[in-house]
Amino acid sequence: MRKFFLFFVFIVSVTAAFAQEERVEELINRGIAYHDAKEYDKAIELYREALRLDPYSAEAMYELSLSLLEIQDYVAAIEYCDKLIDRDDKYAILSYNTKGSCLNYQGRTSEAIDVFLKGIKKEDSFYLLYFNLGLAYYANENYQQAKDAFVNALDLNPQHAGSHLNLGRTMWSLDRRIESLLSLYYFLLIEPNTDRSEWAYHALQEQFLKNGLSKSQFGAADVLYSTYLSAEGSDNESEMDLFIRNTDAFFSVLNEINLRKNPRGENVWWSFYTDFFKELSSLKYTEVFCHYISLSVSDLEEEWLKRNNDQVRGFAIWLRQQ
Repeated sequence: MRKFFLFFVFIVSVTAAFAQEERVEELINRGIAYHDAKEYDKAIELYREALRLDPYSAEAMYELSLSLLEIQDYVAAIEYCDKLIDRDDKYAILSYNTKGSCLNYQGRTSEAIDVFLKGIKKEDSFYLLYFNLGLAYYANENYQQAKDAFVNALDLNPQHAGSHLNLGRTMWSLDRRIESLLSLYYFLLIEPNTDRSEWAYHALQEQFLKNGLSKSQFGAADVLYSTYLSAEGSDNESEMDLFIRNTDAFFSVLNEINLRKNPRGENVWWSFYTDFFKELSSLKYTEVFCHYISLSVSDLEEEWLKRNNDQVRGFAIWLRQQ
């Protein structure tokens, strides 16, 4: 009889544990949904409830730290990050990233850099650590280190829009126009219609007006491109026509100049950007590309894309093959 009673207690305990685990998982999933909907206070409430049921839930702590970051409660977010880092489980690397971001947003960029570097030392294949390291270096005006960090992020995730954008911004700060244009053009391909896209588009236009630069590793291309650029269109030329003409000139320069591989191995400029845009140009997709990446600045571009569906379809098929 006693054995049966103990077995019954064991079954009840296990059942209760499973029920609590399912409840914690449910709360976390609901919290994530609220976080994704930018209802961070509701998400935080659910994560805290999950932690009351299971104070050791690493997932609840991590998701809570992300929502606390979004409401700018950096001190509390860092507390949870430190707990996860001390546990050294699968959430530790993610928490290095969150903690470093909190420090960076507080203006404690040197401390943020140290945290990102510690995370990279433990796990060097997480692209967001390099990306946020680049942001911290940029905030400290360490542009060369920022450039290296963004290049490393893109080596790990070539389609990360933020890394392309900030690499372009960094190269602009370094007075390296050709590299900046390459990065910004590619960013706009990935993200053509956001507030960030509008900034990138205007940054392209502003760089069209610059004279040739001597700092670029594309020095000869930069000088040649300057001879092709036009600050103003002809009487019958629209702003879009001018943009297409300047872009076509840029891609033509990439085709004309005898580029060499970068001896330091930064293939993002050569094997990635340059080869991609040279092929795009050779296939006569420059026009549709320019209309597509201008969606953030003109409502007319969506209409143009609809009217030229065949070109858009061909361009989309080619992109999927890359």
